Amino acid sequence: MQNSTKVTNLEQPQPEAGEPLFDWGTAEESAPINPVEIEFSTAASSVGTGVGSTMTLQAWFEGIRGGRWRKVVEQVRAERDPVKQAEMKRQELFISFPSVVLNGGKRSDQVEKYTGVVVVDFDEKDNDKSDLEALPERLKADPFVLGFHLSCRGGGYAVFYLVNSSLTEHPEAYNHLSKHVINACLVMPALRR
Repeated sequence: MQNSTKVTNLEQPQPEAGEPLFDWGTAEESAPINPVEIEFSTAASSVGTGVGSTMTLQAWFEGIRGGRWRKVVEQVRAERDPVKQAEMKRQELFISFPSVVLNGGKRSDQVEKYTGVVVVDFDEKDNDKSDLEALPERLKADPFVLGFHLSCRGGGYAVFYLVNSSLTEHPEAYNHLSKHVINACLVMPALRR
C-alpha cells in the first residue's frame, strides 16, 4: 500500500493557461488553507445514518500508510464472492466523505460545509490493466493531484483533487476533472452511480 499512496503536490499548483482548476482567493480573503488541513466527515461504515467525526486529508493518508484499516481491507480483498465482498465493504469498512462536513447524518440536507475536494475513482473494470499500472507515475506528474491511494478492492485508485466549485457545482467539477484526467493520464474514471 505504501508505494501506491501519494501525499505530495500539496503546494499551490500553477494551472495551465485556459484551465483554472483552482482559485486560491483574492486579496480580501484570508490565506488559503493548506490542503492537508482540510477536514471532512467520516463514518465507521456505510450502515446506518450517522457520521462519526471529522478527519483531515493528512490524517486520512497517514491512516492508510500506517495500516489503520489494513486488516479489514485485506479481508475485503481476500473475499472472492462479489456479493459477500460488497456486503463486507458496506458493513465493515470505514468510509469517508472528502467533499463535505456533515452534521447529524449522511443526507444531502445535512451538509454543513463543502470542502472543495473531489475524488475521482479509476476502476479495473473501466480500464486496461496496463493503463492502471502506469497510472501512479502519471498521477505523480499531475500538478493538480492532492493525493491518491489504491481502492479498497486493490484494482483501482481514488484520486483527490481540490476545486473552487460550490456544492451545487460538484457534479460539474467532477465531470471537468474526469476530462482532465482522461487527457493527462489516458485512463477512464469510474462512472458515478
